[in-house]
Amino acid sequence: ALAAPHVKALEYNLARLHEACGHIKAAEDGYKAILEREPNYIDCMLRLACVARTKGHWQGAFEWAKKVLALEDGHPNALAVMIHLHMDRRDYYQT
Repeated sequence: ALAAPHVKALEYNLARLHEACGHIKAAEDGYKAILEREPNYIDCMLRLACVARTKGHWQGAFEWAKKVLALEDGHPNALAVMIHLHMDRRDYYQT
């Protein structure tokens, strides 16, 4: 049997593969399943922000990025996601 960190990595990479192939629902379900066991897994939160952005759910994407910033203030990837969201919405003053 694989050790827990390896299983988590495999599950995360499978969700990333689903996302890359356009299977957004499967990717979203995969990331959320990991977060049920590891609620502070920042990479999953960031990917869920990207999934929400892909689906056009701007507010949901902002919420996922804010959750990351609540865990790690100034997290560069969370800030980058937020900047991209503002730019997508042409809200240049917020960037």
